[in-house]
Amino acid sequence: MVRRTPMSMQRSLERFVEAHINRLHRQRVSVVKSCVIALAIFVLALYIVTRVFITNSNEELMGTTWLPSSKSQLELLNTLHPQSQCNAPSSNTVALNQILFISCNRHDRSQAYWANIAVALQCELLSERSRAASAPCRRLYSGQSPLSLTGDALIEEEKWMREAAPLTSLTEVPLGACGSVYDTTVAAQHRISLLSSTKAGDARSPAALRFPVAPRKADLLPLDAVLWLGDAIYADKRADGQDGQSLLYQHTNTLAEVSRFWRTQRDAPEYNAFVSSCVATTAASPPDEAPNKPAVPALRHGKPPAQDTPAAATATHAAAQLARLGQWRSDADTLVVPQPPVAVSGPQHNVWGTWDDHDMGKNDGGKEYPHRNVTQRFLLDFLKAPASDPRWTREGVYEAYTLPFHAAVDNSKDWASTLESLLHQLYEHAICVILLDVRSLRDPPNATYAGDILGAEQWKWFETQLERFTTSTADGREPCAVTLIGSGIQFMLDEKPAENWAAFPRLRDRLLGLLRIYKAERVAFLTGDMHMGELGGDFTASTIAHVLGYPLLEATSSGLTHSANMLLLPVIIPIFFRTPRRLSLYVDKNFATVRLSVDTLRLPTLRPYLDGILKTSNQTSLLLQTPEKRRSARDLVQQALNVTFTIFSIPQHGQPVHRLNFPLSMLTYAHGPAYRDATVDPYRGDVRMRHSMGRAATLANARETPEPALTTFTLRNGTAVAVAHYPTATPVPFITWYSRFAQRHVFTGCSVPESLKRCLATQACVLLALLVLLMGWIWRGVQRRQRRLQPGAPLFVRPSPSRFATLSSPLRWGHKLWSSFQKDKNG
Repeated sequence: MVRRTPMSMQRSLERFVEAHINRLHRQRVSVVKSCVIALAIFVLALYIVTRVFITNSNEELMGTTWLPSSKSQLELLNTLHPQSQCNAPSSNTVALNQILFISCNRHDRSQAYWANIAVALQCELLSERSRAASAPCRRLYSGQSPLSLTGDALIEEEKWMREAAPLTSLTEVPLGACGSVYDTTVAAQHRISLLSSTKAGDARSPAALRFPVAPRKADLLPLDAVLWLGDAIYADKRADGQDGQSLLYQHTNTLAEVSRFWRTQRDAPEYNAFVSSCVATTAASPPDEAPNKPAVPALRHGKPPAQDTPAAATATHAAAQLARLGQWRSDADTLVVPQPPVAVSGPQHNVWGTWDDHDMGKNDGGKEYPHRNVTQRFLLDFLKAPASDPRWTREGVYEAYTLPFHAAVDNSKDWASTLESLLHQLYEHAICVILLDVRSLRDPPNATYAGDILGAEQWKWFETQLERFTTSTADGREPCAVTLIGSGIQFMLDEKPAENWAAFPRLRDRLLGLLRIYKAERVAFLTGDMHMGELGGDFTASTIAHVLGYPLLEATSSGLTHSANMLLLPVIIPIFFRTPRRLSLYVDKNFATVRLSVDTLRLPTLRPYLDGILKTSNQTSLLLQTPEKRRSARDLVQQALNVTFTIFSIPQHGQPVHRLNFPLSMLTYAHGPAYRDATVDPYRGDVRMRHSMGRAATLANARETPEPALTTFTLRNGTAVAVAHYPTATPVPFITWYSRFAQRHVFTGCSVPESLKRCLATQACVLLALLVLLMGWIWRGVQRRQRRLQPGAPLFVRPSPSRFATLSSPLRWGHKLWSSFQKDKNG
C-alpha cells in the first residue's frame, strides 16, 4: 500500500477543487448562453410580431389607396398623428397663397426632382383632412417616397429618375406634373395636350415612369409663382452630367454652348410638365408697365422682325449692334440671340426670376463680364418673358410683381369666400415681390467697401417700387399684405467667407434705411447662391429699435441638383461658422416655399367682420368704409395671418425638414418690438415671444440700447438722409475673420472669397516649400551620417557635438537613439 505524503494529498485536493471550480464555471457559462439565446429569440419574435402589427395597422397610412370621405374625425386624426411627428403643416392653419423659390440648378443633371416638388407643394396647400385622405401626402409626411406606380406598386426613384416617358393615357400623370395628389382642370388639360402630341407609333414605356391620377379634384393650383433666385444653369461649368462639382475649376464655354444650356433647361419635359400643370397664370404685364406696351428690340433700331413665337434670330449684326450685346467669339457665327415675342397667345405662367454669377456667365462676376447683355436675353427667353417686359430693352434683370388673394382651400364652414372679401377690403395684393439684380451693375468688391452693387438706375427703380408698395389708397387700403425682396446672394447671413451683402456694408444700410424711410412693413428677404438651405432671423434690440423697426428675416434655398454636402461641410459649417442669426441649416439638395395662411384659432376675433360681410347683399360691397375702420380690422387680420418659410429635402423625397412660422403682425411697427430676443421652436419652427411686457415697455427697453453708427446717402429726390448702420454678425468665425483680415491688409483688390482662396494657395505654397527644405535638411544629415560611419573617413567630415546641437529636436532625438543602439551593439 502506497502511503500518501502530505504534499501529494494537498496537490490532489487542489486538483479536485480546481476541477470543481471549472465545472461550476462551465455550468454558469452554459446557463448564461442559454439565457442570451432565449432572450435573442424572444426579442426577434417580438420584433417580427411588432413589425407585422405595424404593417397591418399602417396599411391604410402607408398604402396607395385614398381614404373615403366617410372616415370619422377620430380615424383621420389617428392617421395624421405620424404626420405631426414629421414636420407637417400645423393643423390649425389653412393655406391662402404659396410661392416656390429655388436656385443652383444644372441643366445636365436629372430633372426628376420636379416630381417630388409637385407632390410636396400640393400636400402643403391641402387642409388637414385632405392631407390625411391623400395617399401621397401620408407617405410624404411619414418619411417615405410619396410617388407610387399604377397598380399600387412602389418603386425607388432611382429607377425613374433618368428620363421621362411619353404619356399614353389620361389616367396617368407625367413625371414632374401635378395631379397625383389632387387633380385640377389645368393639370387635365396639360395631360390632354401631351397625349395629343404623342405619336401613335411610340412604344409603351415602363410603368415606373408614370403615376396614377388622383381621384379627388379641386380648382386651386398649388403654386402662385416660381421664383428663380439665380444659377438656373451653369454657364461656366462643363456640361458633363456628373454628380460631383468643382469648387475651384471653371470652364469657358462659347456663347453658342451657353445658349444651348438655356434651351435644354427651358425645354426639359419634367420642368415644362411642372410649370404647365402646377403654376398659376396671369394675363397682366409686370405691374409697373403698361399692359399693351409694344416690344422694342434692343438689337435693331428699325422695325422688329416678324415672328409668331418667341423664336430667336441669328446674330449677324453690325458693329453698333455688337456694342449693345457685347463681343463674343468669332467662331460663334451661328449664335442665336433670343428676341422679344411680338405676340403672346393666352395667359403667362408666373415664372419669375433674377440671376446670379453662374447663369450670368462668370463665377463671382459683375459688370466687368462683357457678355452679360447676351446672356440676359437667354434668361428672358428661359423665363418666357412677354414682349412688354422692360428687361428686353434695358440692362439688368430686376423686376417687381404682385399676386392676388385666393380663397382658402378649406371651405368646410363656408367662411373662405367671406375672408377673401375681407382681405380685398384691406389690401390691394396678397404678395408683392421685388427681385434685385446684384450682378449686372455690381462693381468688383474690395477692401475699400466703396463700390456699388445695384447701380444708380436700379436704386432709383427700387425707391419707386417701395413708394408704390407702401402708399395706401385713398380709402385706406394698403398695397401689399407681405413684401418679399429676392436677391441672388445672402443679405444678413454674412458669417461665411462667401459673397454676400456684407461686402457692401453702406449699401446694405441704404437698403434697410429705405425700408425704414418709406415705412415698409411686413418685409422679408429670399436669397440663394449658397448650395444649402438656411433660415435666419435677427431679433436683437438694436435691429428692432434702430435699424428696421421689427425683426429682420431671411430664407435661403439653394441646391436643386447639387449642394455643399461634401468634404465634411455638413459637420464643419455648424461648428466653425456659428452665428446667432441662423435659425436652422440644411446642407443638402433642397427647395423652399413661402406660404401665406390663416390661423383658424384666431378666426373668432374676425367673426364680427365676417358676419358683417355675410349680412350684406353683395360680398364685394364695402363694409369698412373709413381708413380708421380698416386700420382697426387690419391689426386683427395681421395677427390671424401667418407666413411660413419651409425648406424641403430632395434626398428625402421632398419631405419638409425646417420651418419658420410667424404671424404677419410680427413684421409691423406696432407688434414687432414685442418679439425682441424671441425664440424659435426647433421642431415646429414657431416664433415665440420671450418677454410678456407691454408694447410701451418693450419700446422703452429697446430704445435704451446704444445708438449705432450712422450711414448717409442721398434719395432719388436729392435729399440727404442718415440711417442706422447694420453691423456684421458677431462673433465672427475665425476663418471669416482671417479672410477679411487678409483682404484688408494683403489682398486689398480682391473679394473675401477670393482672399480666402489666395490665402489657402499661399499657405499651400509656403507649406510645400518648407516641406521641401525639411526633406533636403534630413537628406543632408543622413548623407553626412553615412560618410562619418564609413571606415577611414577623414576626421574633418565627422560632425562635432556642437554641430549636432544645432539640429532640430527630431534629429537630436534620432541621434541619441542611434548612439544608444551602437552602445548596446558593442556591449
